[in-house]
Amino acid sequence: MTGRRGCSAFVVAFLLFLSGEAEHALARNGQPNPTPTPPPSSNAPPAPVLAAPTNGASLVQPITLDWNAVSDPDGPIGSYTWQIATTSAFTTVIASGFTNMDSDPSVPTPTADKVSGLPNGTYFWRVKATQLVGGATGSVDSPWSAARSFTITGTGPAPAAPTFTTPGNPASFHVRESFPIKWSAVPGAHYYLLEADTDPAFSFPLTLTINALTFGTQSEALWGNAIANIYYRVRAVSVDNVRSLPSPTLNVHITDSAPVPAGVSQVSPAAAATVSLPFIFDWSDTANPQIPGYDLDVDTDPNFAGAFGVLLLQGVTRSDYLITPDLLAPGKYFWRVRALHGDVAGPWSGARAITVAAAPATPPGFDLFAIITEPGNGYGGNSITARVMLNQPAPAGGALVTLASDIPQAEVPSRTVTIPAGKTDVLVNPVTTGPAPSNGIIGVLRAAYGQGWQQNSLGVLPILYGMHISAESVVGGTSFNGTLTLQSAAPPGGVTVRIVSGDTSLVRPPATVFIPAGATDADFAIATSAVSAPTRVTLDPGTDSDSGVHAFQISVVLTPPGSPTPPPSLSSLTLSQPSVAARGTVTGTVRLTSAAPAGGAVVSLQGSMEGQVIVPSSVTVPAGSISASFTTTSAPEVNASHWVFIGARYGQFNGMQARILRVDPAPGPATLLAIGHPARASKSENDAPSQATI
Repeated sequence: MTGRRGCSAFVVAFLLFLSGEAEHALARNGQPNPTPTPPPSSNAPPAPVLAAPTNGASLVQPITLDWNAVSDPDGPIGSYTWQIATTSAFTTVIASGFTNMDSDPSVPTPTADKVSGLPNGTYFWRVKATQLVGGATGSVDSPWSAARSFTITGTGPAPAAPTFTTPGNPASFHVRESFPIKWSAVPGAHYYLLEADTDPAFSFPLTLTINALTFGTQSEALWGNAIANIYYRVRAVSVDNVRSLPSPTLNVHITDSAPVPAGVSQVSPAAAATVSLPFIFDWSDTANPQIPGYDLDVDTDPNFAGAFGVLLLQGVTRSDYLITPDLLAPGKYFWRVRALHGDVAGPWSGARAITVAAAPATPPGFDLFAIITEPGNGYGGNSITARVMLNQPAPAGGALVTLASDIPQAEVPSRTVTIPAGKTDVLVNPVTTGPAPSNGIIGVLRAAYGQGWQQNSLGVLPILYGMHISAESVVGGTSFNGTLTLQSAAPPGGVTVRIVSGDTSLVRPPATVFIPAGATDADFAIATSAVSAPTRVTLDPGTDSDSGVHAFQISVVLTPPGSPTPPPSLSSLTLSQPSVAARGTVTGTVRLTSAAPAGGAVVSLQGSMEGQVIVPSSVTVPAGSISASFTTTSAPEVNASHWVFIGARYGQFNGMQARILRVDPAPGPATLLAIGHPARASKSENDAPSQATI
């Protein structure tokens, strides 16, 4: 990024927020809307016939809407859409949902759905079918069914409604200014649903994005265009998917005329201070920090006049910045800073005078070789270690290195570290991380010494990898196993994962699974109930850092007794040991739900660490067998513990299993750590030969 002074900022971090203007509604299971369809035609299928509740029934929530299946020779029914309105004219639709055709032809399209979260009162409901006819037409809607009424007399076992705590109501934000939305925790809430609309009545279909699933009590929002009024509301949902009444409405305006907070204040260097390169500019946080968040301006003119000055760093990602000799020469300067609020910049701070002195002299030939993050990602609040290295042993008195992070969620333990005399490197520990944004953030750690500097990337990422189950299909009434896998060892305090079943009357996982500190996974049993027809049920795991998405959703099909045995799928993946030293190997075993077919079952494998593959591409379970083993390749050399994902897949729609293997440094003689050119290398073929540093 460049400004009037043309100096690019070293901004590499990014952060994605939940945003957009796509229109979609959510049914009970959180799936997206079916594809929009044309209005009914003369060739439309017949309208569904409503089955329950009876017309005029008085009910306590949750209630079940039930209708008869539609059959028509022109094609299968791809989905059913239901609506609930406050009048028989359906001018205001306060709830809507749908059920979709399953990818498995043995699973019938559901003809029932559960509803909750309605205030006491009288409502009307109806259903239509969408038929898949192929060709240019694609699909055809049936007429709406005849409407029925029902009266809600109670919320039943619903949690209480949450209330918004942040931002204030009403609130205004600028275009492309992210902002947090927070609400009160509710006893008995298993998760929350956040809804947004331009209509304060929230008449379906909702015109703005709604978050499918939020496990914590906050979300992030960002809008890319001006919107006069956005109305938010949030619901608490119990473990049995019973929704609360909606919260009071929060009104937000997206406009570049929104108030701009007071400007930020300079912290250091102090006015009239003399600082030696490298040094760090520091200032106060703005009230609603952004990424990108700040502009930093340095000039020799206290009025910052003219089209060209000395240094303008745009889009700085946090409220400090490391200045190295290649950015500023020694001299007298003035500096100022301002905060960014999406498309609108805040006021500049006052100009502060400083004197920049040259970096302390370093012995000839001494250069900073590298900074290496070990490992390169901090998952779920885990700390990491950084190694800072010189190109040769440090001189007498040691080497003082300046450190900085450009990630708001990563902090170095101090701004300087000394490499002791006679040593080539030093460990910086701990580099603390967190909280991890729901979509993660990637930036850099930087180190500066003498005239040079180095950087290395660092990610601060959510810790949950996903959930896997031991079978794609089970007979209802039997149990199966689930496994939750993290991307690294759980941090101090452990990790609590919540699991949402699409229908707890049929599939009952534990509501929460705790993975203790140091562990990378957890296994648990899941109970089921008998069914009269094949039925698919979804499972959504997540931590408080996971919101607004179904990134980890899986599903299982329950079948009646006597159903045909399903094809084999991957049931489990186990490792002979949870960790291995560098250069060592581990034995993995895959197991199927039933015997492999003729020709065997080829199970795909994956597993690599920083680009180095450590498993074969596949392993074959021989025909008639249910398991097979494989051996990993030699584990890569590491200087600190790393976690390696090992995955296997075989099946029709799930069939995925994963484990995390810890790779530790190997004892014994030193091995090659890194190789590269020093900062001062020959510039032409006529110069002395270039040197490499090991």
